[in-house]
Amino acid sequence: GTLNGLIRWDGETARHYTSKDGLLGTESNRSAGFIDNEGKLWIGTESGVSRYYKERDFTEHVSPLLELYYIKAGNHFFSLHKDLQLPPFQNDLTFHFKAISFIDETGITYNIKLEGYDKSWVTAIHTLDNRVRYTNLPPGKYRFYVQAMNSTGIKSDIKSSGIITIAVPYHRSWWFYSLLVFAPLLILILVVNFISRRRYTSILEKRYIKSTMELAASEKELRNIFNMAHDAILILDPATEIVLDVNQRACQIYGFDRSEFIGLNLESISKDIPRGKRKLEETLKKGDYLHFETMQYRKNGKEMILEINASVIEFRGIKAMLNINRDLTERKKAEERIKHSLYEKEVLLREVHHRVKNNLQIISSLLDLQSYNEEQPEIVQVFQDSKNRIRSMALAHETLYQSENMAKINAFEYLNSVLSYFLGTYGNMGDQVSYRVFIEEISLDMDTAIPVGLILTELLSNAFKHAFHPGKKGQLTVSFRVTQKNFLKLLVRDDGPGLSDSDESRKNRSLGLQLVEILTRQLKGNKRVIVRNGTAFIISFPYKKIAPTTETLLLEEN
Repeated sequence: GTLNGLIRWDGETARHYTSKDGLLGTESNRSAGFIDNEGKLWIGTESGVSRYYKERDFTEHVSPLLELYYIKAGNHFFSLHKDLQLPPFQNDLTFHFKAISFIDETGITYNIKLEGYDKSWVTAIHTLDNRVRYTNLPPGKYRFYVQAMNSTGIKSDIKSSGIITIAVPYHRSWWFYSLLVFAPLLILILVVNFISRRRYTSILEKRYIKSTMELAASEKELRNIFNMAHDAILILDPATEIVLDVNQRACQIYGFDRSEFIGLNLESISKDIPRGKRKLEETLKKGDYLHFETMQYRKNGKEMILEINASVIEFRGIKAMLNINRDLTERKKAEERIKHSLYEKEVLLREVHHRVKNNLQIISSLLDLQSYNEEQPEIVQVFQDSKNRIRSMALAHETLYQSENMAKINAFEYLNSVLSYFLGTYGNMGDQVSYRVFIEEISLDMDTAIPVGLILTELLSNAFKHAFHPGKKGQLTVSFRVTQKNFLKLLVRDDGPGLSDSDESRKNRSLGLQLVEILTRQLKGNKRVIVRNGTAFIISFPYKKIAPTTETLLLEEN
């Protein structure tokens, strides 16, 4: 026993035992040993008694057992027993390993080397968590080596990992440097090419747009002149007497849709076919202008007297006949009525209505002149609303003035005139709003016609102001008919966004809706508002006399 453990001598070799070998203390002496009856050796120290186990006293020292576990790169774990490819940003590596010693676990140290980074071995590293970390490694190939050594100096076999390759970042690759060299030249070529193409394309687009606009403007002007003519215009094939084209006035006069009119044989609407053929041949032979009167039929079979001005033209590359037809039917009837009229008061009454209409027109013109001096849209709209109301009343006098019966107004003609005037006022929406109008031929007295016309004017005005917006398509429906309960029913419906509670409150405070309320009460009727898939106003009021009801589709534009 010594002050630093025990020394064993077997005659040939000496062995030194310390607390690292299991002794409880470091101090002992030769008298501290004792062998019991079972032959077990006990050794006393200053810290207690220790027993000697011969089977655990290795005569040949055993080297530590070493194992490589895994490598951690960023937040990812990989095996160390095979080659590994890592992207450039995963260059922070932690190697995990573990050694086991049969003598003293706490005395284990490690020799490590990262081939490709360490120039030599890093020796005698003592790590409690059995790992080593390398940070910010440059791109390249690496292999990790590790060796364990116990407290007696016995070393383990060297363990090595697979080849670990950290990729070169793209900005350090050869192709990136090449791109940096050639990119400015390539960009310059692309920019020059783009500018040249853009300039050439722009020139072509401008030329195309200009030509298209000029052609469209020219065609629109001619079509407007064609359609806005007050007389009916028909273009005929003289060989077959087939209608090739017609204007809107012709559709109104004859009662056909344009699609029905085109392709129609003129004989089907002519009363005096032989005379018509002679006039046609005479015009072709003369090759100039011919004026005559004839009788033709409307779609509904009614006769009409026409003043025809015929001439030969070229239409779409062929010789065609241009007929400008003026409806003289009403004028002829008026002439006959005037000739046979024995009542001077009827003529006087017509003149009164005519003058009232003219005076209302003068008032409308004065409002129009006054509105030109206003710049605020709200004030201009107020003038326009007033003009619409005045025009509605004027049309009632105009319709009555033109009516055969001075005591009654034909609702079909009157409301159609109000609607036509109103649609003309909002003609800028003609391409986006389609109309469906159903009006029965009903006779109204003056006291009923004017309120109905004013109500229709206000409801149309509200629809165009609040239901239809520029660029969005919509549909407007107007109906006026007699119900089974001897009531007259006026319907104005749009498919706009509808009315919220706040919109309804605001509209009820407007002058237009106030007038609708007042006029409805004047007619002893009632008003209903339905908000579903748009907004519908329904005005119902008593009808004293039921006239024959022939529901007629006046207008349907798509």
